[in-house]
Amino acid sequence: MTAFDSAWELVKAPFVDWEDMPEKAKQGDVWSYGRHSQEGEHWVDNLENPKAWAKANIYSSNPNRPDQMDIHFFEVDEPHRGKRYGQKALAQLMVEQMERNKQGLFPDIQARGVVPKSKPFWERMMDEGLIVGYDE
Repeated sequence: MTAFDSAWELVKAPFVDWEDMPEKAKQGDVWSYGRHSQEGEHWVDNLENPKAWAKANIYSSNPNRPDQMDIHFFEVDEPHRGKRYGQKALAQLMVEQMERNKQGLFPDIQARGVVPKSKPFWERMMDEGLIVGYDE
């Protein structure tokens, strides 16, 4: 089963307002940016029991092309790391954005500002076809 298949089986996760993000996500965001950053789109895999969260900027310039999604912050909660949950959560995020844009196209995802210890994860995500690239 591919990550895309797994994502289709999951209950769809919401894009949420900053105030609805889990406290752990807010703390991680502050650590990354040095301040509360409410810009962009905020996403959490499950509001009741969050295991992964993200913040992205989404650009929808051409209705005939996939959205461009720049992920600036993506985190899997510590107990769920190393179990391929990040891959499932990233695929779930893609499916959610695809459904939001009504085009039926998966977004082109770039991971921005990747920390060195997470490079192997993002390289795997490129190999799986979930993202088109990343930068540090």
